[in-house]
Amino acid sequence: MGGKTVILINDDEKKINVKVVIVSAKNLGPDIERGDGEEALKSSELRYRRLFETAQDGIILLDFDTGIILDVNKFLIDMLGYSKDEFLNKHIWEIGVFEDIGTSKDYFEKLKSKGYIRYEDMPLETREGKSIYVEVISNVYMENGKKTIQCNVRDISDRKREEMSTLKSRNDELEKIARFSVGRELKMAELKKKIMKIEKN
Repeated sequence: MGGKTVILINDDEKKINVKVVIVSAKNLGPDIERGDGEEALKSSELRYRRLFETAQDGIILLDFDTGIILDVNKFLIDMLGYSKDEFLNKHIWEIGVFEDIGTSKDYFEKLKSKGYIRYEDMPLETREGKSIYVEVISNVYMENGKKTIQCNVRDISDRKREEMSTLKSRNDELEKIARFSVGRELKMAELKKKIMKIEKN
């Protein structure tokens, strides 16, 4: 039985594959009327669309063979400030904000062979010029017998700022320790000179 798959990443950074089964009248058996099958199909697709649109990560769906953007969710549109029309039916590298992703044949060859690529701490700039850091996880999955690429884009700017702040604090502490150590060494050297001078006298 075919279906659409949404790959979500939870707060623990674990993948959750949510399979939404597409039901047809044929799958349901001869006793189910055509109208019931069509209703089930609409319900299934609505469920899939709801998952796609309410995900708390940006999601881009790409054609496996061409890299053309097939769909993009509202979260990513809001995050980056581009309209949906500016995304759809373009190669991912034609969107300025993603021009460093998937620009080479190596990217697609690696993704096709491994089925998974992860970019960490990737700096991006929104349409308004705001700098953000994102994590991009790309997966290949089958949908109705055809391979599709899903890119989950997570804004990790807050986490990145905390890490940089922590790193700066540690560097400041090390500098203080280094200055203290150097000052102590200088004082010890000066004291040693005075002692030697006294001993000579």
